[in-house]
Amino acid sequence: KKKKKKKKKKKKHAIPCFIQLFFWKWFPESPKWVMQKSVPPELEQEKEKEARKILRWLRECDNVDIDICLIKEAMKNEPRPDKQPNNATSEPVTIEKEPLLESDEVLEDKRMKRIVRKAIIISITLQILQQLSGINSVFYYSSDTFDSAGLKNSLQQWVAIVAVCVANFLAVFVAVVLMDRSGRRMLLFLSLSGMVVSSILLSIGLYFKNQSHAWGYLCVVFMVFYVIFFEFGLGYLFCPIPWLIVSEITPSSHRGKIMSAASGANWISNLLIAQFANTVVDYVYYVPFAIVCGLGILFVAWYVPETKEKSDVQIQNELAK
Repeated sequence: KKKKKKKKKKKKHAIPCFIQLFFWKWFPESPKWVMQKSVPPELEQEKEKEARKILRWLRECDNVDIDICLIKEAMKNEPRPDKQPNNATSEPVTIEKEPLLESDEVLEDKRMKRIVRKAIIISITLQILQQLSGINSVFYYSSDTFDSAGLKNSLQQWVAIVAVCVANFLAVFVAVVLMDRSGRRMLLFLSLSGMVVSSILLSIGLYFKNQSHAWGYLCVVFMVFYVIFFEFGLGYLFCPIPWLIVSEITPSSHRGKIMSAASGANWISNLLIAQFANTVVDYVYYVPFAIVCGLGILFVAWYVPETKEKSDVQIQNELAK
């Protein structure tokens, strides 16, 4: 019976995938990608018209001149593999200018490498941090955790799981409001700090579970706060900052590869949590997750830039430092 239930669940999980496959034709291209396409000179205006059309649909307004200007400004600061400089120019190049031009190219190349390197480190680390914070140990094994906390009754476990899921859902709306008010870094600090405290308290509750039945109910409260703080910064739904920052800090010329690497890191970390989290919680509770979140605070403080209300050029200048 259990195997049949698992098979039914797997089939249900496939439904969103089929829905996405059905609607992919209507997904618009990235306006920046459209602007960067290599086309013949006579089609340059058509390219910009297409980008404007997409932006009007996304912004739900007719005036998208500012967006187009920002895209053009960002493109000036990024390498264009499809447009290599032509050495055969009509103007003569003096011997004195050659080393200066070469030096500028080398400096620009070094600058871009520094930006890309930092973008890769930040993108992959935040994705790993999202998973190794232990959030999926809650969603995958919450019933086992509540059982070990002393909530043996199936009704008690059901109420506890519903409380966690409702808290997870409602916290998203608070995070959406705070996103552009407090900034990405502040929300990451808040999220990670809250998860450190919540996971330590949850570990204490699980350790003293046999001394009083009240500790079982406290574990539910601590887990609710754990999930709420997760959604404030590292969360999954409407405002996942790790994914948002990846798109904001990566140069469009390298975005596809970096996002693929970050996605791979996320799923590999998710696999590790799925395989070993239950065993870890049985032996050392949520202490390892508290340590990971603590290290995450240090990483954000040292390495992650604030991207709130900043253009691509400003963000890349900050990464180039």
